[in-house]
Amino acid sequence: METDSIHVGGFEFFDSEYAKKASGELEAVEYIKGQMNWDDPDRVLELYNKILRSRMFVTPVGRSFLYDMRLRLLSSGKVDPLVVEDIPIARFSPLEEDHSTEEDSENNHRIKFYRAKIKKLNNSLSLLRWITAILIAIIIGMFCISLTGTAPTILNYRTKIQNEYSKWEKNLREREDIVRKKENELGIDNSEVKSDGTGQNTGS
Repeated sequence: METDSIHVGGFEFFDSEYAKKASGELEAVEYIKGQMNWDDPDRVLELYNKILRSRMFVTPVGRSFLYDMRLRLLSSGKVDPLVVEDIPIARFSPLEEDHSTEEDSENNHRIKFYRAKIKKLNNSLSLLRWITAILIAIIIGMFCISLTGTAPTILNYRTKIQNEYSKWEKNLREREDIVRKKENELGIDNSEVKSDGTGQNTGS
């Protein structure tokens, strides 16, 4: 199944064979334009009719050139509009043998092209969803580890510090209570020790 489009002469084709034919018509159009004398409407009309009868152009590239020729003939004012034939679209279908129209073929190829694109996008979207789910699971796991771990982290660092300070302060108070009991047992006047500042008795 073809999924790449091909651009020829301002048209986008979804069938490589049809695009190849359009490319050949574009070369013919460029050649005719280089040889055409647009100031001679009779000669232009003659060439226009020959192209119609020969079915030379069957793609939008060639047809658009035919349409441009027809407009030039009608706008020249030198040619009877009744002798300027319309462009018979049905006759120019490249798929006449398959009893189908060119428009149907083009639409079918376009549908296939966009279906392939949509399938690729859906596959990419599914992959992104899986990656997102994995990343979310990792982030949740990191939060759980941070909240339940014993080592200080960014999330509970302040709480850990406060707890450590409380333990240190409690330990210090317990030590001070032990020291006071020992002083009382030894009959040391705690007020004198504090007033001296050196921890020695200053009495004479």
